[in-house]
Amino acid sequence: YEIYQCDWSSDVCSSDLAQYNVLLALADGSANKQIAHDLSITEATVKAHLGAVFRKLGVTNRSQALLAIRPLLRDGQSETPPTTTIPH
Repeated sequence: YEIYQCDWSSDVCSSDLAQYNVLLALADGSANKQIAHDLSITEATVKAHLGAVFRKLGVTNRSQALLAIRPLLRDGQSETPPTTTIPH
């Protein structure tokens, strides 16, 4: 998937790079263990990033998160993360 036409003032798009990468991996359907391996971080760090993303989206689980970001996604995953962030 690729996030496009992002409103840079939104919480999802202003997430830090690590949360963005975890969010993309979530959209790919990767398990926490696989995300941790792919990003060279611990599973605990993946869970922390997912928790932050869930709070920003106002959801409580992976399924709800995927539904919440679905309007922002389109076919073909982006390899380019957002280059602009807005402090919270």
